Amino acid sequence: MKFEDEVKKYVGRCLKAAKPGVEPHVFEALWDGDTQGWFLALVVDGEDVNVLSYGGDFRMFAGDVPPWPEARVASEVGRRLEQLGWTVWFPRPETPDDDAPTYAQRSQASTCTQCGNLFLPNDSPYVPNDICWPCKQERARKRAIDKRKQQLLESPSPPASEIPIIICLIAGVGASEQRMSAMADNPFPELVRVLKLASQAEVDLDTNPEFDESTLRVALGHTRRIVHELLAEHEEPSPEWRFSADLLEFEGQKIWVSRLGDGTRLRTMMRMVSQLGGATRMRFFSKSALSVRDAHILRMLNVSGGTAHESALLQAAQDFGSEDAVRHTLRRLEDLGCVTSNGTMVTLTEKGQILAT
Repeated sequence: MKFEDEVKKYVGRCLKAAKPGVEPHVFEALWDGDTQGWFLALVVDGEDVNVLSYGGDFRMFAGDVPPWPEARVASEVGRRLEQLGWTVWFPRPETPDDDAPTYAQRSQASTCTQCGNLFLPNDSPYVPNDICWPCKQERARKRAIDKRKQQLLESPSPPASEIPIIICLIAGVGASEQRMSAMADNPFPELVRVLKLASQAEVDLDTNPEFDESTLRVALGHTRRIVHELLAEHEEPSPEWRFSADLLEFEGQKIWVSRLGDGTRLRTMMRMVSQLGGATRMRFFSKSALSVRDAHILRMLNVSGGTAHESALLQAAQDFGSEDAVRHTLRRLEDLGCVTSNGTMVTLTEKGQILAT
């Protein structure tokens, strides 16, 4: 489309469509839409002259509009007709809105308190009459975003893709604690089963349980027994299928184990033998009780070195809620044993440091 050619074309059509004896002539550009998308209807002296459309709604998804080329052409057509003494009526040059008033309806129109454009009020008692339809949509969109943000900030058990639910620390002789997370394909269900057998009690990871070396030795025995049972029925994949298998070692014997199907549980149990074999202590820390806001506050404290003024935290955490909401979060984290506070300074506990990372 050549802009100047388009403008000249539609100016000519409007001049040709002007009704004799009408003074002044009225040019209107009014938005309308169909299943293909938005278009501009060009109206002269109350009669439709032409429709301006330079593409469908796909342009909105592609980010090509706004600005709308139809509005640019119609605005220039109107400017040139206005120089000839015409009255120009284009109530929504920036945003498509098929509820905008026509020139004949101008006395019935109200001014939107948000954007300043004219619109026709709605008679419904359920729809606000102080703003136009596009502004109503934008207001509803922002409310939906704010509501979803608040739900994410308040709700416990956020998605595992955002926050690991369980962290396991395994201590070995002469070594620092090894860390596992439920995000990283760790065998927590199987591990809980053998720990339950070993301790002869229910195991609830949300209570942050800890297991000593004697319990872990019993759990190791149960795990070795399960591996022997699985190996008794195990068939190594043939050479042509070993691209999807690993060569693992168990009690001095090397075994091909598939990463798929029945090989999955055998791989898990063999890995558990390795993890339990050198462990002297195992501790679990659950994030399932933390909301997204809780986790953000813990991370902020961790980044600040583990200690911060409460007033500084309240200021820095404004994006996560009101001051009262953040204060409530700090008290909640204190109750969960993640932080301590003396009324001025907030400090991460060992549990808080573990859950903050």
